Amino acid sequence: MAKRVIIIGLDGATFKVIRPLAGQGLLPNLDTIMQNGAIGVLESSLPSLSPVAWTSMITGAGPGKHGIFDFVRREAKEDGSSMRFTSGADRKVEPLWRYLSRHGKTAAAINVPMSYPPDPIDGIVVSGMDAPDMNANMTSPPEFKERLLSIAPNYGIELAVTREHHKKPTKFIEAATRIEAARAKVTFTLVDEHNTDFIMSVFTSLDRAQHLAMRDFDHYATRGANPKTDPVTAGYVHADSIIGEVMQRLDPDDTLLVVSDHGFVRVRKSFSMNKWLMEKGYLVLKDMPTEELPKKKGLLSKIASRLASITGGNRTGIRESLDDTPVLVNVDFSKTKAFSFGSAPSVFLNPDVVKTDEARALADEIRDALAELIDPDTGKPVFMTVKTARDAYIGPYADAAPHVIPEFQPGYVNEQMLLSDYGYLEPGPVLTHVDGPGGNHEPDGIFMAYGAHIQPGELGPFSIVDVMGTACHLLGVPVPQNIDGAVLTEILDDESVRSLPLRFSDALNFVDGGDAGYSSEEKKEIEDRLKSLGYL
Repeated sequence: MAKRVIIIGLDGATFKVIRPLAGQGLLPNLDTIMQNGAIGVLESSLPSLSPVAWTSMITGAGPGKHGIFDFVRREAKEDGSSMRFTSGADRKVEPLWRYLSRHGKTAAAINVPMSYPPDPIDGIVVSGMDAPDMNANMTSPPEFKERLLSIAPNYGIELAVTREHHKKPTKFIEAATRIEAARAKVTFTLVDEHNTDFIMSVFTSLDRAQHLAMRDFDHYATRGANPKTDPVTAGYVHADSIIGEVMQRLDPDDTLLVVSDHGFVRVRKSFSMNKWLMEKGYLVLKDMPTEELPKKKGLLSKIASRLASITGGNRTGIRESLDDTPVLVNVDFSKTKAFSFGSAPSVFLNPDVVKTDEARALADEIRDALAELIDPDTGKPVFMTVKTARDAYIGPYADAAPHVIPEFQPGYVNEQMLLSDYGYLEPGPVLTHVDGPGGNHEPDGIFMAYGAHIQPGELGPFSIVDVMGTACHLLGVPVPQNIDGAVLTEILDDESVRSLPLRFSDALNFVDGGDAGYSSEEKKEIEDRLKSLGYL
């Protein structure tokens, strides 16, 4: 078995950019892993959003078991709807580091999304993007924060993408390099100390760079991919240097995994699910008096004018908390059968209108209509897959899922991430063209394994839920028998397959994460962050 397993997470990394950049000699360390390790596409969660995907990876469970389906969740109220943020407190299955700690291994988790509040373990947790700020209790044990800041005095929770970054990409490169260098210092220190069996560290600026400035894939195979001026190329080059530093620190019996939560592709069009639902008669607007419209539309203006646009618009934040902010304010929920809410183009049925015995047929009807939806400009389907919750998820929390979950074809983005359908809905085009650079998620992430016990080769595709059980097996820890993922024994060399028999434990440990307990100020921090990143 491996002495240590080290996982480096690169949020949003894709082979479709790695391969052409490596071909130019810009990524020597990732190229070494591709030539001498086991690699394959890592298929993301449904939907392929970071909170869903990273949680699926660290639990080995799908959303129906771990309970996270988006960045936000809707809460119905007497006067309409409101939203609240999701966090690690919403995760219903213990993460990999907590599971390993229960089985006698020391562990560390650095900047993994959906890890706030930090889990108490035999080791160290530094919470990721769902932690409000550095003033929060975002480390476990709490006293590690002092050491964290002694290692990396400029350590920060998240990179806020600003208007200046759009105008001057070099400013983004400087900011991204600075925050990732701080995370790298902490990672290198833990690796150097040789007293932790499992280390997982996630670097997220690559995702932010690709939202900001993604171009067509052939751009990265040309001299135009300049790491001094192009944020995406710079992000991959810096990530490669961090991985190279980790590789130099590996002991002969260590195994390194490099993974991403999803891939990326340039955006060409936006799609409004709520406008499509209006067009089809599933969503009905209130007949508001004219004098009320400026007030209601003012809410949209306040939010949308400051929302993060992943295609080059305004990325400044706002200070008002979205928790308890009214949303979908002019939707007539007494007549609406279905609506969309969140960062993904998911569809919820309205239980106040749709009877229980009608819900299955209506979900199937919407699923089939979306699956047949053709983009008139391309003559091809808008969606890669469309599933109902009963087909997509299993587990005790599947009932909390959206009723219909589509996955875009590459090149589309949910309009709610660009303009916000949250405050006030208006009729308009369902599909609109998007100009300028910028990207959105696609399901194909990366999996790379290098070092002890690994048989080189290109395999896969693998599933994002396979990582948890595979890491356990590499460390000689029994694998929970009811995880949704597999153990990737095909990446192991023959000797390891013979000498490391699979062992299973009883079951996943379901937990009640409780409440993240955000104060009003902390909610503002979270809101600003998610908006600057383009997720609200």
